[in-house]
Amino acid sequence: MSKKGVSKISGNPSPKVGEAVTYTVTDWYPSTPQNQRNPANVIWELFKKRPNGRFTSTNIKKTGVGNFTFGEVAQKHTYRLEAYLFEPEGRGASTIEINPQPAAVPKIEKVELQYVDDSPGTVFRFTEKMRARAQCVNLNGKKLKFTLWEDDATGEGHNAKNLLIETKEAAVDRSGVATAEFMLTRALMQKAMQGETDPKQLEFYVTVEYFSHKKHATDNVNVNNPFPPINGEIREDKTQTVPKAKDSPAASKPASKKEEKGILDQVSDWWKDFDLWDWGESGGTVKKEQPPTVQKSEGKSVSIVKGEKKPTSSCICKEQYKDLIWGGKVSCEFRKKVILISRRNSIDPNNLMAAMAHETGGTFDPTIGTFKKHKDESREGYVGLLQIGKDAATDLKITRTKLLNMNQIEQLDYVEKYLNLPLVKGKLNTLTDFYLAVLFPVDCGKGNQPNHVVFDNSLPISYKNGKAIRNLNYWRNVGYSANPAFHKEKKEQGKTYIWEIAENIKIWYDNGKNYTTKEFSCQDVKATPKQNEASGKIVYFDSGLTEERVNVVSQFTISLLEKAAKNSANDKLIITSTIRSTRKQAEVMYSNESSGNHIRYAAPGRAVIAVFNTGKSRSDSKEKIISDMDKKIKELSESGQRVSLHCVSKEAYSKNNIIDISYSRGAKNPRDLIRELVKDPAVTKIIHPLNNVVSNSKVKYDTKEPAIHVEIKVQ
Repeated sequence: MSKKGVSKISGNPSPKVGEAVTYTVTDWYPSTPQNQRNPANVIWELFKKRPNGRFTSTNIKKTGVGNFTFGEVAQKHTYRLEAYLFEPEGRGASTIEINPQPAAVPKIEKVELQYVDDSPGTVFRFTEKMRARAQCVNLNGKKLKFTLWEDDATGEGHNAKNLLIETKEAAVDRSGVATAEFMLTRALMQKAMQGETDPKQLEFYVTVEYFSHKKHATDNVNVNNPFPPINGEIREDKTQTVPKAKDSPAASKPASKKEEKGILDQVSDWWKDFDLWDWGESGGTVKKEQPPTVQKSEGKSVSIVKGEKKPTSSCICKEQYKDLIWGGKVSCEFRKKVILISRRNSIDPNNLMAAMAHETGGTFDPTIGTFKKHKDESREGYVGLLQIGKDAATDLKITRTKLLNMNQIEQLDYVEKYLNLPLVKGKLNTLTDFYLAVLFPVDCGKGNQPNHVVFDNSLPISYKNGKAIRNLNYWRNVGYSANPAFHKEKKEQGKTYIWEIAENIKIWYDNGKNYTTKEFSCQDVKATPKQNEASGKIVYFDSGLTEERVNVVSQFTISLLEKAAKNSANDKLIITSTIRSTRKQAEVMYSNESSGNHIRYAAPGRAVIAVFNTGKSRSDSKEKIISDMDKKIKELSESGQRVSLHCVSKEAYSKNNIIDISYSRGAKNPRDLIRELVKDPAVTKIIHPLNNVVSNSKVKYDTKEPAIHVEIKVQ
């Protein structure tokens, strides 16, 4: 068969660190159809040369874009870039071997602010920690100065000295990154000392500076200074500028905002010996009412610290989110995701929880609603946490059928997308606005107008060819009779006001206070060495696994995985599946089939899939189909037929651990991991979806396998 796809690419094989380079497709194999010769469909995959001389994927893939920027750490390695439509060839003109070169000029590439979960941040809470991250080029091991200062735009009598909050130093690591952490409570304290007892908001900047090891000319700063020190204190001169090294990046830049504000006195010691070589800045806001940030969780660590006996702290939810209304009705993961969504969109998480509770009747069932009764995309019907209807689903570019098949956590992604639709975004100012966003989005943002009329059955309805024209008047008219819960006037006049809606949603908000979380288990740590936190941890469990499914994995298996990970240059592995109940197995099989991921099963598995197909043909509910599949799995198990190796008794599992390891998260070199695992005699079977790995009787290649499946005989 003739080859098809990309036959040749071009681009710089020796790019400089920190500089963006573009690689392009220059030719196609002759047998490639013209309609497939589209650069937008080309996959660009980057491979890295390992110590054994082999190239393995970095898991960096881009579709349609051949733009790459190599970081500081890349200059010590050799890479191979390959472009393809179907599968990488591993050699030839469709690949380029790349050796990144040191940048000619050391510089601070960019400065960004982060929350404690490492996500980018702009709006913070006074009582939390903020991270400033400087991405550098050719500055490995060098010290940078981080300055946190208030951007007092209005002046208010503050001088430059009052604006400075805190300074820190941090060294640039091997990857070209320097990070400094600031507790924003210092900003709150400083405002208090200046007489502001209850500040609501503060604008700030973090300026990062690198000073070169070269003395500046003696007449740069202090000579002929008309503002000499008095009693040892340097006086301010708004005309001063920081001395800049000749031919440096700083010399070609304008003054930083820090310099413009005259915040110079605190760095006077640096001026004596160094010139400013480069700087970078990033600004943010601190707000009193900003929701707190979820501390980044790496999952449940299973590495052992010798002699460590003290368990880690209790559940994060207990410490930070115990007051989230309706929190007791949902999982820890759900609570955390709601907080993250709220923080990203600067909204009140309790308002969001109240809205979802109202729409689901307090169940938070992602399948609830009228749509599941007919499952007809052409008809009206609502589904899920926010009761997404036909038009809203179109706006979200998803079908209600797909929403119906999602779990709570997955559907929250579309809750966030809904909150960013044009009719809603930026208008969620009150609790009532949250409900209006769902009930009648065109009025979202009017939650503080109690006498605004939302529904009115006196509005005229227009008709065309005997059918009502569904314009704004139509929906305001029919909305009145469709929502009797809002009829709160003593004598109804056919109108629904904002105040009536506000009273209704307030009931759900207040009721939610009775359902805050009482029991916490998401990160409770028992006295078991497998769950001790450690700086050298390697093996993690996916946060979706229950404690029971975590604890069933033996320490023998953990040690074996750690050894294989170290030998294959993997510093993190994430276990995504262990033992499964028959119910869990049915749910997994249902999810795979519904999403089009048709796993190749043996005869018992095919019998369960037949139950799935029968249920779908009868339009049975999701719960009914899963329940029937569960019964079938139990029947097969009783007759000695197993649908999945994961679905076994605890006794059997204790002798033979079966786990799935993610190849797309955690593991940097999944192919090398497989090659190491297969060497261990305790590993009896591996199934994986990765090509070009290893040929061995214990290894099976299956493109449908969603993870690296490993079976280990416990010794």
